[in-house]
Amino acid sequence: MKKFYNLIIISSFMCISIANAITLEEAINLAIKVSEEARIFKENAQRIRAEGRQATAFLKPQLNSNASYLEMRNNKEDDPYQYEYIPKREIVFGANISQVLFAGGRIWNSLSLKKQLYKQADFEEILGKRNLILKIRNTFDNVLYKRALLEILKDRLQQRQTELEDAQDLRNAGMVTSLDVRQANLSQLSSREEYNEGGASYSEALINFNKIIGRSVNGDLLIPEGKLDDAPDLEKLLDKLKKALEKEELVDIKFLKTQLESSNTSYKITKGEHFPELSALASIESTGEQLDEGDCYWNVGLQMQFLLYGGGLVSAKKASALAELKKAKENLRKVKKDLSSDIETIEINLKSLEIRISLQEEAVKLSKENYEDARGQYRAGTITMTRLGEFNLSYAETRFGLMYLFFLQRNLLASIESLLAP
Repeated sequence: MKKFYNLIIISSFMCISIANAITLEEAINLAIKVSEEARIFKENAQRIRAEGRQATAFLKPQLNSNASYLEMRNNKEDDPYQYEYIPKREIVFGANISQVLFAGGRIWNSLSLKKQLYKQADFEEILGKRNLILKIRNTFDNVLYKRALLEILKDRLQQRQTELEDAQDLRNAGMVTSLDVRQANLSQLSSREEYNEGGASYSEALINFNKIIGRSVNGDLLIPEGKLDDAPDLEKLLDKLKKALEKEELVDIKFLKTQLESSNTSYKITKGEHFPELSALASIESTGEQLDEGDCYWNVGLQMQFLLYGGGLVSAKKASALAELKKAKENLRKVKKDLSSDIETIEINLKSLEIRISLQEEAVKLSKENYEDARGQYRAGTITMTRLGEFNLSYAETRFGLMYLFFLQRNLLASIESLLAP
């Protein structure tokens, strides 16, 4: 009965891995379509493109219209000696159009700024997508890691159940006392508790994964498909990453270079506000007491505006733009240094992980053989249940350690490929 109950507990967590499976590529495609985070970076890119259109809006013809209706009264209306006709109302319709011809370099600089902002918006989408993919990969691998741990805990629970049965058989044969049975039962209960804890951790990882890809966690959860194991070709990817850094082809650097260009152009635009602005103007206006009796006026010409003093506004805008330009330069320098440091750290951790994984795989092999030999010795009555439990724990810990190293390696793989995003 207890064995049947244990099987129910084991099945309760493991069976969900069969239904609703999803690959990493499918998860990424789904998240880009439906997740809130994807919509946020797409809308942010749209905002930047709109800023680009705003920068060049003043270059297009500016058409304005006006209309007014005024009822007019004055104290001379009842004067009997007043012979001049005084209108009682005024109806005005008018329109004017203007076109900027010269603005101190702001025309072509604004056109350049628009192109740069559009390019910046494209990078905004690329970076947003890249960061989302990295989150998905990390949560995807975390589910695989938690499931691998759960499988080890499942195996250990089954081992503990078998050890309990061995202890009961040996006690019935008079080879051990009830102490061993109680100890085996205690170990089995402890393993059951650990398995339940591992199941809760696995479920939490599943919920986080579904949340990241934009799925509701109230319905059926999608389950990452795959197995946590050794990640190949990391050395080649690392070499590719180093070369991309040397050539400054990484998207982080390209994005900040675009920001630097737009900051420089914005600074040039603010400097241009010190120069006069020349525009072509044309206007027409109709005014009178009745709609069909108005006098019509029109004019065409040129207008030059030159700000002599504006309370220091232009100088303040120029200083702000210069500060943004300097900030963009420092950001670019900082990111280059950070990337170089990050890649160096990745290389160190990668070499360390390769050695540690090789050693840990050997440790798993040896600890498994030790546990199998120890179990045979226990059944032969040459070691105690406590000693057998030590070998059991050692075997589990080495497997836990190997899965953790695989998990770290997969994180490194995700980081490298994220930095290499086109």
